[in-house]
Amino acid sequence: DLLTTAAILGLAVLGCTLLSRALTWGVWAYSDSAEYIVSARMLVAGRGLGTPSADGGFMFLSLHPPFYPLVISLFLLFGIDPLDALPVFNLTLFVVTILLSGGLIYYLTRNPLLSISCCALVMLPPTMLRNFDGAMTEPLYIPLSIVGTLLLAWYWQQPRRRLVIAAGMIAGLAGLVRYTALALLAAGVLCILLTRRPLRPRLK
Repeated sequence: DLLTTAAILGLAVLGCTLLSRALTWGVWAYSDSAEYIVSARMLVAGRGLGTPSADGGFMFLSLHPPFYPLVISLFLLFGIDPLDALPVFNLTLFVVTILLSGGLIYYLTRNPLLSISCCALVMLPPTMLRNFDGAMTEPLYIPLSIVGTLLLAWYWQQPRRRLVIAAGMIAGLAGLVRYTALALLAAGVLCILLTRRPLRPRLK
């Protein structure tokens, strides 16, 4: 309804304001951040995803999944420094996460209080703001994992093949951001097997 939509939009604006203040001086960066950014620079330079080694060689990226450095490389292709682009990128993903969380929860439950509470849980905890104000994988991983989980919940209510395909694609992308997201694929298999449908369609 109109009031629920207005409340979700209002929380998204408030979340945008809070994160904007946290990003006043840009994103923070840690050791993993350097590997992501350097790997992206190496890719744009034509050497592939990886980092220079101490002996002057080249080590391909193996400890971390590749999708986040690939995203950073897109900024470099357009001549934008990642440390300039990531504050806007993170802010956009934070707002999208709030809107999608509240919107999908409302669509699935038709419960205004639950959807607004979900938006507040995404927006208010200091830990969530901390996850979105750095040059790390969380700003990309969190919305993908939330959307993938909610698509599985939607599939549980309405067992349509396109929903489980979409959930699988989202979970696959999340797994290319952080390996822990591969648990979403296992959850999807269990969700399919436990739905109240004949066995053959479930296996298919």
